[in-house]
Amino acid sequence: MFWDLTKTQDFKSGIYKIINESSIYLQPPQLEFIFKEITLTPPQKLDMQDFNVLSELGKYSKSSNADLQVQVAEFFWKIIADSDQYNDELLQSCILKFAEMVKYWTLQQKKPYFDRLPVALQNTKNSVIPMLQLFKKIISDQKDRVVTSSYKPSTGAVTTTQYGQHTTTSGAVVWSSSNRPAATTGGESIYNLTNT
Repeated sequence: MFWDLTKTQDFKSGIYKIINESSIYLQPPQLEFIFKEITLTPPQKLDMQDFNVLSELGKYSKSSNADLQVQVAEFFWKIIADSDQYNDELLQSCILKFAEMVKYWTLQQKKPYFDRLPVALQNTKNSVIPMLQLFKKIISDQKDRVVTSSYKPSTGAVTTTQYGQHTTTSGAVVWSSSNRPAATTGGESIYNLTNT
């Protein structure tokens, strides 16, 4: 009964807002029901609200139902790969939601999509631009996640860059000679730095 209210545009926004706010508390059968209902919607009737709900379910399914996250990613992938049926605004929303959802996945989790990219690009010429937009976003997000560290001998500061944010730590530095040195200063390794 509650779900039936989403069939009318007047109530859909309110129901979806409730689902988004409570998605972290939903149990796997409830998550799967909502996923199934949205994915059974004909392409012409899907809208950005549907993608927002699926994205939220995918984000919060990590702890309760990891398979749902993969199912949501697959649903978004199919839309992007078969972009002929969708308007540009909806397609851009799908690309953004897919990229947001996989942003913190490991490279190993993302690899199947990179492996499928050449086939997807060959199958339809209309999906080439959306696919390239998606992978540009995924690569950009991954690049922003790179962790690097540097040591400034004049100040004793260690600067760590992680997920595009910089942090600086000052203090004594313990050199580790057991690791392969990346560079040396005065015969000491600066490869592995640990604050004490």
